[in-house]
Amino acid sequence: MVVPTLIDGDIKLFQSLAILEYLDEAYPEPPLLPADPLARAWVRGLALINAADSHPLIVPRVRHYLTDVLKVSDEQRLAWIQHWLGAGLQAIETLLAETSHKRPVLPWRESYRRGHLLGHPSGRRP
Repeated sequence: MVVPTLIDGDIKLFQSLAILEYLDEAYPEPPLLPADPLARAWVRGLALINAADSHPLIVPRVRHYLTDVLKVSDEQRLAWIQHWLGAGLQAIETLLAETSHKRPVLPWRESYRRGHLLGHPSGRRP
């Protein structure tokens, strides 16, 4: 089974962004995306930083390759994960800071930051 997978009754969906779009369309309240088209584009762009830039570098397939083929230590593997997740989260934080005085993503920005505080890989709190 592809991870992540969402099972909703007889429906089985896979991959985070497809699942999020389905949930937003099938269960519109509360909305996952802002109503404003510009804000929606910003939120999608921010999500893609994680989905396309950071996360692919830390999935189990890559972690197993690092340990099983390249024979990196647990400490090196953890450093790899922290580096790539940290770089992606820092990119998101930088973009969110640039929009702190602008309207497009402010409500979503605060939701992200509340969730983000739960588990930053470096242990830092933004």
